[in-house]
Amino acid sequence: MNASIEQRIGFALANWTDRMARHAVWVILFFLLLAGASLHYAVHHLGINTDNSEMLDESLPFRQTLKLYQQAFPQQSNNLLLVIDGPDADASYAATQRLSQRLSELKDDFRTVYWPGGGAFFEDQALYYLTVDELSQRADRFSESTPLLSYLQRHPSAQGLLGSLQNAVATTGDEGAAETQRIIAATTLSLRAYAQDEPQPLDWQKLLFAADTSQQSQSRQLLIVQPELDFSNLFAAGTAIRTIRAESHDLGIGEGQPITLRVTGGAALAYEELKSVSQGMGIAALMSLLIVVALLWVGTGSFRILLYSMISLLAGLCLTAGFAALSIGSLNLISVAFAVLYIGLGIDFAIHYSLRYSEFRDREMDNIGALREASRDVGSALVICALSTAIGFYAFIPTDFVGVSELGLISGTGMFISLVVSLSLLPALFSLSPVRMTGRLHRKVSHEPGPVARGIRQYGQSITVWIFIIGAIASYTLVHARFDYDVLNLRDQESESVATYRDLLATSETPPWRLTVLAESADQANEYRTRLEALPSVQKVIDVQDLLPREIESKQDLLTKMRDQLSDIRAIEATGETSTMEALRGLSKGLDIQEQSDRDQDKSQRALQDALEAVIQKLEAMSAEEQKKALAELDALLVGALAPALDKLQKNLEQNPASLDTLPLDIRKRWVSESGIWRLMVFAKNDLSDIQELRRFVNEVSGQVPRVTDLPIINLASGEAAVKAFQQAFLTALILITLLLLILLRSLRDTLLVLIPLLLAAVLTTAASVLLDIPFNFANIITLPLLLGIGVDNGIHMVSRARTAMPADGNLLHTSTSRAVILSALTTVASFGNLAFSSHPGTASMGQLLTIGVLVTMACTLLVLPAVLGQRQSMPREA
Repeated sequence: MNASIEQRIGFALANWTDRMARHAVWVILFFLLLAGASLHYAVHHLGINTDNSEMLDESLPFRQTLKLYQQAFPQQSNNLLLVIDGPDADASYAATQRLSQRLSELKDDFRTVYWPGGGAFFEDQALYYLTVDELSQRADRFSESTPLLSYLQRHPSAQGLLGSLQNAVATTGDEGAAETQRIIAATTLSLRAYAQDEPQPLDWQKLLFAADTSQQSQSRQLLIVQPELDFSNLFAAGTAIRTIRAESHDLGIGEGQPITLRVTGGAALAYEELKSVSQGMGIAALMSLLIVVALLWVGTGSFRILLYSMISLLAGLCLTAGFAALSIGSLNLISVAFAVLYIGLGIDFAIHYSLRYSEFRDREMDNIGALREASRDVGSALVICALSTAIGFYAFIPTDFVGVSELGLISGTGMFISLVVSLSLLPALFSLSPVRMTGRLHRKVSHEPGPVARGIRQYGQSITVWIFIIGAIASYTLVHARFDYDVLNLRDQESESVATYRDLLATSETPPWRLTVLAESADQANEYRTRLEALPSVQKVIDVQDLLPREIESKQDLLTKMRDQLSDIRAIEATGETSTMEALRGLSKGLDIQEQSDRDQDKSQRALQDALEAVIQKLEAMSAEEQKKALAELDALLVGALAPALDKLQKNLEQNPASLDTLPLDIRKRWVSESGIWRLMVFAKNDLSDIQELRRFVNEVSGQVPRVTDLPIINLASGEAAVKAFQQAFLTALILITLLLLILLRSLRDTLLVLIPLLLAAVLTTAASVLLDIPFNFANIITLPLLLGIGVDNGIHMVSRARTAMPADGNLLHTSTSRAVILSALTTVASFGNLAFSSHPGTASMGQLLTIGVLVTMACTLLVLPAVLGQRQSMPREA
């Protein structure tokens, strides 16, 4: 730095220190009261916005399309996806039916509850959704059942069922038709269960004419639930998820039950991610403070320096939090890291000032003089460091990456807050209770250089050459640096929402990893569909028309025939009945007289006879009153579901095929908006976890239609915006810091001395990310621009010390400046290193890269600069 500028800043800071020392009590009270007020304001006004969609500038094209999509189809946003798995299709379908109905009743908690392929509409239209072949098979099956149904219509009781079976066996000698065989098997199961006190009703719907859709035949069901979310709440979806689990538990669904429930979807992913981030960040902040305290104690050996540095740090942190509440209002999932960053960086100012002050005290200088000299000597370097670090943060403000932009504003301003607090509160504290003069540090500085220092001085040129050779080799790895576009990789892979989401991606026929296309009309939707289905990367396209029955004319004849047969059956009048007990004995006797063999038919008869005998024995052991009640229960078990099944079939047969106009409004609105916008879902043919396939799929679809949205394009466009923001911020920070150094240092050589180790560290850090397979992502993309701001501080302090107070022996490594650089780096590593152990992979990757970067930057600074400065010590300085 030009001497006159340096002196003016130094004298100004020395005079400022005098004022702080003279009014120490008032200064301390002022900062403590201001910090307390800021903390109070932050607690009551600083919120957290967990809406990931607001992390990027809304003017970006893909954000505009997403906004249009969310406005046209609001029910598609911020949903919970419930995955219900059961031991069989019937159990999971019935459980989903119960849960859907229960959640639909909670209007204050859930806006919409949608059951894809399930619910009253699809049940009523079930026959139309069968293929022609499937419907033909059902019609044939129903025709085979008409004799039995006619008999049961005349004798609508258990006696009627048992009598019909007795007649079938007596007249044919075997079961005859396959339909009779199925009825015998089902009746056997029901009777056996009744005998064992495990009643199992006979399912006539499934037995005779089940019109299950493909949805009803699946053991996995899905519910799409849109909860009421309050994004001012830290865990917006927490209440809704807890409500769902409580209601599910009451219905016998969930953990420890045969029917399981898993929750995923956008709202659940955001909820569990925020839990992971907040838990990790809270632990990281606490551990950072504890480790920083320990390092300060070891590094300074002074309780006063430790205490005053922590007071300064916490006061600055409170003021920064207050500024965040005042300027931003709410934190996002990235800017929430400002506290950890501040702890790691803000302490550096206190360390450099305190150690320089301690050095002067160890030289037996009076307290006020030591404070003035420390401010004059290191204060100008701290000003430049605050400017350069703030530039590293502020460089993100003009980018489209709003999440990091807000972090840049908060943390950049935090550097100036830390500077002011360190140069104001610390002098005030030390003036009231100074550090003792021990001469300890002075003795350390004045002894002969150690082997490391001697080696650097003796082999400085060789060290410099080898370091740059290593840097040149490392630069070849830069082409392999990559960005991870998959936001799922940033989340805890063990969390239920992520594991379930990945399961759906791997097993679902309509996975959530798809594109959504918006069309302005039905004709345009059909045109888009034709174009998209022809693309090599597209597997299939689905729109509202896929919800409508097909081949209607071919099905009408079959349905008419079934309707006529059912009308004839239901026209039969019921007659008197004999005793159910007599029917049990009669059927058992009828079976007993049949030929015994190993044929399947005879095996089933013997199984039925065993079940009959067990039931008869159970009934005969009862009193007359108990037997009467038990026979009524048996009657309900065997034929109680018959009349409802016939009613349901009749309702199915009376339905007209659904059309777009008759589609229920809640279903139609999910595909065609009130303004007439059509929604098409486009599914990829290949694995989109491959970035090349992802780009191909997105580019092909986007090349055919103008308005495309959903996760693949959002992730890809967001990643590209993040990379662009990183490049823009890095270049901006590099240019501005370079200009700042040139203006203040007035020396190209000294500017290069500051920047070269820093750029070398950036290359080595990037190489480490490649070799250690730590790709850049949405969370750690701030690493290099941030390291640019952090790392330049080390170079500034070392160069400034060499220019203003170079030791007589030229040994920079045995100065308080080098100690401060090392201690600052260690406290920064302690702060960022805790993030590396976070359960949130994104936060952990940020901590890992920042830790590597800080250590590499420190090594480059302490190896390269002393070596180069040692070589150039005797060279004249530029004017």
